[in-house]
Amino acid sequence: MLKYLFILLLGLSAVTLHANQEHLHGLVTFPQFSIIGTWRYQLPDSGCVETYEFSRDGHLRASSAQQVTDSIYFIADEHSEYAFYKLEHQVTRANDEKDCDGEVSQSGISAVHYVRFDDTGNSLVMCADESAYLEQCFGPLHRSAQ
Repeated sequence: MLKYLFILLLGLSAVTLHANQEHLHGLVTFPQFSIIGTWRYQLPDSGCVETYEFSRDGHLRASSAQQVTDSIYFIADEHSEYAFYKLEHQVTRANDEKDCDGEVSQSGISAVHYVRFDDTGNSLVMCADESAYLEQCFGPLHRSAQ
């Protein structure tokens, strides 16, 4: 329940962002933020923490409970008309341990997510689609200070 409240608040922040941007030729522009760095997400019910470390060279290390995975990733340079960046990744190595949800990732699996940053670039949600309702999302993930 809290997870959905956080997502709703982040969505409202994105609506505010949308309303405050300059209009260029009838289109709304959004700032571009970098995904490079470390992002953390704490599951509200269990307190379990997931960490995502995006490197400049296209590698992603994710840890969740006992699980650690390494992936290669690609994120679009430009956002969609709905302010989402398409993120594609493929697991290249997994340690066969369970994550915060009790699931085990396997090497070779691929996934596509749609990333939406808040107006500061220090929080984001990852979604299965680009719906404005943010129903198929998790987060917010927060950028870690390095």
